[in-house]
Amino acid sequence: MKNSNRIDYLDFVRGGAIFLVLLHHSGILQPYILAFHMPIFFVLSGYILNMKEGKQERFSVYFKKRFNRLVIPYLLFELLNLVTAMVFHNTFKIMGLGEVYHVEIGYAIRDILLCIESSHYIGVTNLFWFLPCLFVADLFIWFIDRLLRKISPHRTDFSFQYLVVFAIFVAVSFLLSESIDFRLPFTLDTSSMATAFIALGYASRGLIDKFYNQNMYYQAAYVLIGVLGIVFAVEMNSGLFLMFINEYGNYFYAIVGALSGTLFFFNFIFLFEKILPKKALIFLSINSLIFYPIHLDILAFIGKVFSYLNTSKIEWSLPYLNAIITMLIIIPCIYLVNRYLPVLSGKKKVLNY
Repeated sequence: MKNSNRIDYLDFVRGGAIFLVLLHHSGILQPYILAFHMPIFFVLSGYILNMKEGKQERFSVYFKKRFNRLVIPYLLFELLNLVTAMVFHNTFKIMGLGEVYHVEIGYAIRDILLCIESSHYIGVTNLFWFLPCLFVADLFIWFIDRLLRKISPHRTDFSFQYLVVFAIFVAVSFLLSESIDFRLPFTLDTSSMATAFIALGYASRGLIDKFYNQNMYYQAAYVLIGVLGIVFAVEMNSGLFLMFINEYGNYFYAIVGALSGTLFFFNFIFLFEKILPKKALIFLSINSLIFYPIHLDILAFIGKVFSYLNTSKIEWSLPYLNAIITMLIIIPCIYLVNRYLPVLSGKKKVLNY
């Protein structure tokens, strides 16, 4: 393990996390995976930010890069979903099969641009909230990082300051969820929790490196502690860690579950690094931004198909079939996007620098 490249193990963690997303959306171990799978992505973002310390770009350059990488794919995937929903909505009505989707075009465009779900637009799947959420959180972190460096221009380690930022934004998320009963546009509410975990990832870089270099017995112990923490938090929490709508149940248990899950998953990847399917995880990591929206669409269509079939005898196996079928379909889809529509992956510039 010690000879592995550091970038490789970051890919292993990200690839494993995107696989957890698939398992959760397929219906496998839902409440337990839900407790921590999204925070992992934001913690990774913070860790990578720490690795780039001292290389901050001008805001205009950074904004354009992140816009190309996150917002353009979000808008294009949502456009594809909107067109698909309109076609199927009208086709199913003509065939007398009822309304599968509900589309009011004006509200649909509004919901997509503001990233706020409403009953006026029920499309192929839920809005792809993660992409604009990461975009907004990244912008918050850019300004926070600039502020910290202006306050302490000669400081080289901001780990403690980012730990404070983590606590502040968890508190902000809590206050928002308690004080307003409506969603803020473009994930401004959800991004507060995302910003918190990016800050935690920055503050935890040294600790994560320490986990990576520990011997296997310590890693196994951390895996066990993490699993126990996840189970405890999920069983004690009155709600679920629903980051996409900024609802977390009891905040204390929500944070315990997220931290325990992060501890578990990083150390699980480090512990079993030698036997992991490395190429598969790197593939998932590199293509995570394509995988996220496409797998939701595939699962939505599989769900529609199963709803018209008599699956009562195999109902127990449906979550596993969902995951397997989705993986078989998504691999050629990812290849086609990378080959012919790279703009959907955020790899082709739309805004020029």
